[in-house]
Amino acid sequence: MKGLSVKLVLLVSLVTVLIWAFAEAESLRSVEVSADLLFEPETAQDRRVVDIVDPNSPPEAPAALPGPASSRVSVQLEGSAEAVDVVARRLRRGALRVRPGVAGLPSESGLHTVRFRDLLAGHPELQTQGVSIGKTEPESVRVWVDELQTRELRVNVRTPEGVEGLAEARPGVVRVSAPARTMRRLATDAVALATIDQRAIESLVPGRRETVPNVRVTPPAELAGGGRLAIEPPTVDVLVTTGARQASTKLVSVPVHIRIAPSEMAKFDVQVPDSDRTLIDVTVSGPVDLIRQIEDKTLPVVAVVPLSFEELERQIASKEAVFSFMPTSLKFEAANRMVRLSITRREVPKPGL
Repeated sequence: MKGLSVKLVLLVSLVTVLIWAFAEAESLRSVEVSADLLFEPETAQDRRVVDIVDPNSPPEAPAALPGPASSRVSVQLEGSAEAVDVVARRLRRGALRVRPGVAGLPSESGLHTVRFRDLLAGHPELQTQGVSIGKTEPESVRVWVDELQTRELRVNVRTPEGVEGLAEARPGVVRVSAPARTMRRLATDAVALATIDQRAIESLVPGRRETVPNVRVTPPAELAGGGRLAIEPPTVDVLVTTGARQASTKLVSVPVHIRIAPSEMAKFDVQVPDSDRTLIDVTVSGPVDLIRQIEDKTLPVVAVVPLSFEELERQIASKEAVFSFMPTSLKFEAANRMVRLSITRREVPKPGL
């Protein structure tokens, strides 16, 4: 009898637990949870796409937000504890994907105001769970529904200084896809653009035709702010030929030297005023390797005033300084190269005195 009583107690306890669990599962609950909605194209062929309207754009000229069309919304779930838990776990696991034509999201092209409550209540993953959708925050979102169009555009290349001749993009044509409302802005001669960065050509050998790989392609300016946009391929290779890379530097002062033939040095005295013994603010431009030598002072810069016998005889009062001893590939600019001179003939002692 004692063993029977123990079994009876265990049976009653088990039934009580089951009844309690069933009652708990069937009891009504209300839970607030965050949900992410991702608006996707209508089909695998991307026939219709959805873009979210930028709430900060003017009503008379609404613009689409850049990037993926997604929204986060706070949702009030109501139903049995078990059903609410199932739906809450699903919403926390990842974004719900919605496409044009599903309940709550029109498939007709145009601007629409979509209620999040309708989207969630009619979503295939939620509508069979027996959960009611209460209030949402925000209540709605404005979206564009539009047909996706694709057009082939020629690629123009923009090159930095140092590139010689014509740069060639490979491939020379890309496919640009965007909503129909955006593609209507394109002119018939619109082109895509590949811009080569200055750093990309610094390692190239001057005079040789070489390839700059993976140059990003940007769409025409008319497509800016148009929402969903794709370029295929997104990068191109560009064939370029570079010349000697150029640079420039500014020197605060450059010393001035006087050049006279040795045979004339004993016959003439040449004086230069202190203020003319240097050239001020001289800009030097030329191949980058020579400019670096000037900047680190391994290639000193000197201006020269060469004086011929005739000029000494005429005792000229001034002459322009030149950079004749510098590499010919360098160019020099100075506000004033004129150097003032005071030339006098020396007295030659008479023989026997």
